Amino acid sequence: MIQPHEVPSASSSSQPHDADVMVDEDHDNENELTTYNAHKNDANTYRWEQRYDTGGVDALEEQPIGDFMNRIMLEKELSKRERVVKRHQLMYWNAGASAGKALPQEKTIIKKGIIRFLYLVIDCSNGIMLPSNHDEKTSRAQSVISTAKEFIKEYFDQNPLSQLGLITTKNGVAKVLKELTGNVKLLIAELKKLFDDANRHSSSHPTRSFGGDPSLQNVLTLSYDSLHQIPNYGSKEVVIIYCSLSTCDPDNIFDTMKLLRDKNIRASVISLDAEVYICKQIAKQTQGTYNVPLDDESFKEMLMAHAAPPPTTTTYAQKIVAPPAMRMGFPQRRAHTLYSMCLCHKKITPGGYICPRCKSKYCDLPVECATCGLMLVSSPHLARSYHHLFPVQQFVDYEKKEGDQLFCYGCQKHLSTEAHIAVQCPSCTHIFCVECDAFIHESLHNCPGCN
Repeated sequence: MIQPHEVPSASSSSQPHDADVMVDEDHDNENELTTYNAHKNDANTYRWEQRYDTGGVDALEEQPIGDFMNRIMLEKELSKRERVVKRHQLMYWNAGASAGKALPQEKTIIKKGIIRFLYLVIDCSNGIMLPSNHDEKTSRAQSVISTAKEFIKEYFDQNPLSQLGLITTKNGVAKVLKELTGNVKLLIAELKKLFDDANRHSSSHPTRSFGGDPSLQNVLTLSYDSLHQIPNYGSKEVVIIYCSLSTCDPDNIFDTMKLLRDKNIRASVISLDAEVYICKQIAKQTQGTYNVPLDDESFKEMLMAHAAPPPTTTTYAQKIVAPPAMRMGFPQRRAHTLYSMCLCHKKITPGGYICPRCKSKYCDLPVECATCGLMLVSSPHLARSYHHLFPVQQFVDYEKKEGDQLFCYGCQKHLSTEAHIAVQCPSCTHIFCVECDAFIHESLHNCPGCN
């Protein structure tokens, strides 16, 4: 007979009598139910232990008229509306905030530098070769470089008079991959080489482009050496895509932060791993921004937010000594059948643009003439940079009334149902949907109702 609190040995009888062993079936069922509920409520359980996903059917609500309103679509429109409002708030500033006075948002326009000089820094240490968040087969490097390509195109689309350079950091050092330039093709070509190296990189066959530890101080020092010579009328920025939790620095990095702050160089950091104290301090000391994305989609949104020119801080605005006028030249375009030497490639190329002052030829615009120093631009470049100074007013939420038949002025979408959000232009009072609101403020930069 098995005594209480004893474990039967291997030599015990394998077929005990019914009278010898008492089994509490109700207690066993209760334990199984408790175990099931614990697994069901645990967020870290396996997929087959979780509840059945209905695929968004629970988000459907039946309306009195028989239609269905999808709460998921409504939440997407709300998030898109919040993104547009947040970006628009960067266009304006509340001048009376420091004095405790509330001024209308549209009354005071914040100063912005439409001529920007930005270095995009990519952390090429061991951390960038980790698997991506959305796909185990692709590395983080492939995702970062692909997003960086889109950022460069968007940056020059919104800032045609600006310049951009590339810096990488690995093995405790920093290297200028491409100096400041306005040529998008050269920047994309450098990123393509880096992307090809990322595809060939593996633990058994590592490439020279990746590996080791990053160095934030070397990155900031390299950026400072290039940006501190730029005149103050240009906005000087550094955007760092950081993939590590540590940094390998040769000296005191806080001294380097002070140098950047004194020269009005703004450094912003996007940490892909987690919040890092030193990265947060870099952004705070230089009046930049610091973000930690949740996934690839939020990382892309955070990086694209740097495409628009940032607001000029009060300290920076006081130190600017802008000239009364900046000289620019509008070059004449030569026929494609005429060949001559260009100063950008030092080769004989067809066509090109002729400097109106010294008659030097360049293949692309905008560019600063290496001979006479004249800034060569075209009229569309000035027009595309102008909208940052006078952006479209922020649309206000429109309160729907019972019986209103609302249609979007832009795309004629029916907005009478509760599943769609309606916004109104304060100038022309026309009604728009959320998609047209985002298109007007992010791409078109003109209200079709006002024009």
